[in-house]
Amino acid sequence: MERYESTRLAALQEDANQGAGLGSKQLTFADLLLLLREDSNVRTLIRDIVTMPVASAASEQRDVARAEGETTADHLVSMPQTAATVLTSAPDALRAQLAPELSLLELVRADPDIAAEWLGEQTNEGRQLLQLVACAAQWDVLSDLWEKLASRCKQGQRAATADELYILQTSLALHNLRWRGRQARLVDVGIGAAYDYERHQRGTTTGDRVHAQWLPGLVNAGGQLQKKPLVQT
Repeated sequence: MERYESTRLAALQEDANQGAGLGSKQLTFADLLLLLREDSNVRTLIRDIVTMPVASAASEQRDVARAEGETTADHLVSMPQTAATVLTSAPDALRAQLAPELSLLELVRADPDIAAEWLGEQTNEGRQLLQLVACAAQWDVLSDLWEKLASRCKQGQRAATADELYILQTSLALHNLRWRGRQARLVDVGIGAAYDYERHQRGTTTGDRVHAQWLPGLVNAGGQLQKKPLVQT
């Protein structure tokens, strides 16, 4: 972990320990990725949110509807406003908590190549999200994604787009939910650095200096560089 990342992580964790509200501070996407990658408490909370509340809430609502013999819609109309709010706000809260993953799903849907491999024939949003998480959690799938994006960059002689980088970064964060104490990560190369074939992959045919990074490299959870940063020289 880079020094600035370590400093930022310590600041975020200190805020949490002191009870500081995140809503009063600017929490960037990079902060979210850092917390997902390095903070075991955040990963545990997300895992608990995903695995527990949905099943229990759905079971409770089915029991209520079955006992009173009413449809969900009719039941909510007949209930006091406060009780109806409790039931209807739960899905909204869960969607807010899963906002990065739902954004990832939206981008994958918009990418026919990735959608065909990751979502298959699923059409229901919930099943698509589960399929997406199951795919992104696998290192081989993440590695294939990197190769696909690198191929696009080479063919187009361009850097990865913001959407492509979001797909890669968020998929990596999902993969890292599997690990404790070690994390896979992306690795960047500075502009102007000397080109080194052992640490960089060239997207152009000549040059001995890095003029641009087209795609960050990929280091596995064991600390091994599996995909070298793709650069323009």
